[in-house]
Amino acid sequence: MDLHTGRPPVFVTDSDLGTFRHDNKVVIKIDVDDLDSTGNPFVYTIQSGSLPDGVTLNDSTGVISGTPPATSGGQTYTFVVRVDNGFEYQDKSYSLTVNDSVTNITISGGVTIGAGISLG
Repeated sequence: MDLHTGRPPVFVTDSDLGTFRHDNKVVIKIDVDDLDSTGNPFVYTIQSGSLPDGVTLNDSTGVISGTPPATSGGQTYTFVVRVDNGFEYQDKSYSLTVNDSVTNITISGGVTIGAGISLG
């Protein structure tokens, strides 16, 4: 007897995955709820767009991981993840940004904090 009612999995993870420095390892779990648990494992795939070079999506765990390369002034990557439970699937658009360096922050009094610290 099949108790599946036809509702697709529901993404829990926010669409904006954040901003990462190019030389830091990225590890992000795409969380999903299966309101009609089928007992089947989820399968995660990239349907469109792309992840940064050096970063991959694990198709059985939904973990995005890797170390993105340097970019020219930073780059935002937009992609669509599909999760499939064997009966139904759902797609969701995500984005993550890779920056080359930390943005400088200036504090009144001439102190600058960023790639280096300068006083003056």
